[in-house]
Amino acid sequence: MKARHSDEIALIRKQLADKERLVLQYTDRLVAAEAKDSEIALLQETLAVEKKKYRLFEQTVCSQMSSSAQEKAFLQRKCEQELASTEKRCSQVEMERNQNLQSLQQYKNESQNRNRKMDHLMKSNALLEKRVKEIETTAVCCSFLQICSSDGCKALLLIAQLTGVAGNITRTVGLAGTKSYVTLSDLIAKDCLPSGFFLYLDLQCSDRLSVANLKQ
Repeated sequence: MKARHSDEIALIRKQLADKERLVLQYTDRLVAAEAKDSEIALLQETLAVEKKKYRLFEQTVCSQMSSSAQEKAFLQRKCEQELASTEKRCSQVEMERNQNLQSLQQYKNESQNRNRKMDHLMKSNALLEKRVKEIETTAVCCSFLQICSSDGCKALLLIAQLTGVAGNITRTVGLAGTKSYVTLSDLIAKDCLPSGFFLYLDLQCSDRLSVANLKQ
């Protein structure tokens, strides 16, 4: 009987020892689980903080993106406005340039027309002056021929009066009616006589007066 009780006690002790081992084992597991729970709680708290930071970062980024988009849109509008203004100024400058070119071309054409008119007037004046000289030469020669037909010395004195060298010819001619040794070299050298004077005399009065004698 006693042996049976001893066996039961030993079995109970063994069961108690097993239960204690199980209790210790589960206690360790519980401590580990609690540690895991604490770690999980810490991680959850850290995750919550990170989520809050992420939301703040997301809001900041979205706000910056929105601001950047608004700034980009503003800059784009401003750039388009400046581009339109620049194109308008370029068009105005091009228009003014074309107007200036047209004005310059018109002024050039007017200047060419004025130059042509001036050339025409100068040629006309030259022709008129030539004609006037021819008329004056004809008138002088006609008067000279009329005088020469009557008195050669008087004709020479008349030429001297017309040409402004009367002193030289008067001293050379001497008294009227005397033989004359007068030459017209002074008059010819000074270009005092009208253009074509002697040529006209050669053509008009070769039968009435020896012009060669006057030219000598």
